[in-house]
Amino acid sequence: MKLPDSVIATVEVALDPLTAFVVFTEEIGQWWRPGPINWNDSRRAIGIRIEPGIGGRWIEVYDATTGEGFDCGHITVWEPGERFVFFYRDADHAIDDTEVEIRFEAIDGGTRVTLEHCGWDKVLPEVATGKREIKRWGWANILGWFSEWAFWGTPRRVRGGSAAHFPTLTTSRLLLRQIQPSDAEALFAILIDKEVLEFYGHEPHQSLDDTQKLIGQIQTRYARREAIRWGITLQDEERLIGSCSLHHFDSGFHCAETGYELDRACWGKGIMTEAMSAILTYGFTELGLHRIEAIIDRMNERSKGLLLKLGFTYEGNLRQRYSFRDRFEDEHYFGLLAEEWHGAV
Repeated sequence: MKLPDSVIATVEVALDPLTAFVVFTEEIGQWWRPGPINWNDSRRAIGIRIEPGIGGRWIEVYDATTGEGFDCGHITVWEPGERFVFFYRDADHAIDDTEVEIRFEAIDGGTRVTLEHCGWDKVLPEVATGKREIKRWGWANILGWFSEWAFWGTPRRVRGGSAAHFPTLTTSRLLLRQIQPSDAEALFAILIDKEVLEFYGHEPHQSLDDTQKLIGQIQTRYARREAIRWGITLQDEERLIGSCSLHHFDSGFHCAETGYELDRACWGKGIMTEAMSAILTYGFTELGLHRIEAIIDRMNERSKGLLLKLGFTYEGNLRQRYSFRDRFEDEHYFGLLAEEWHGAV
């Protein structure tokens, strides 16, 4: 519940909520503007950083080697893509342990970022009045710096645009969408199946916690524009039946690798062919990729058949290239060029 004396500042940015969260927290040292009134100790301050996770700190950096300095806040809530909360501190300790919450809300075209500074009832009334006015101006300025950086400065964007929303794709039978924490149980059921993972190169998941951590990694990698992994569902059904991805982008976004897995109950129905056709079209037409690669275990005949059906060319065998379960395995390389892609199979 909002307190009536809360200080609130808001901006809107053309980034999806998870990307906005990452840009705010990981790139703060790039978008923060140095200046005498923007530091607790302007003589010593050389930068600012945020340590991720509960127990992390918002730090005004004084030592470039250690990254240490003045702790401006201690994080109590950390929910990537949604919000983080910290207990605030300033140099004169007049408003220590007031609370700042920064929320990231999806809106049409991007994200609304709202900063709320509350807990002023903990502060002496004669101090709170003046400090609130300073913070009302100060937080609005800080969000303004962030907004400008999100618009033109951040490198976290897929070639061709900032991709304010995850690229949902549809086919005649399928919906390819962003994988959410609520998909953990369905994805776990796939990733414990030894037959599905026979040529996966990773051990089956041992617990739901393994899958929840993976989903967090998937979302972070998308926010960093390192990978796009789509969850596959049937039209009008919410349950995840598999996933497919584009990842390992080169520095110019000319080349990427692809990968996939599918619930065994859905094998033999052309589902992965349909899903892969959609992401290949997206990769070549929307991302402007020149080449998409696939690297598979040499014994994976089912995957080999899928790639050949999609038009990939077998380009060679790399002998004993990766180690799994105490043995070295060969990998087969397949490649597909934009000029060779003719659309849905």
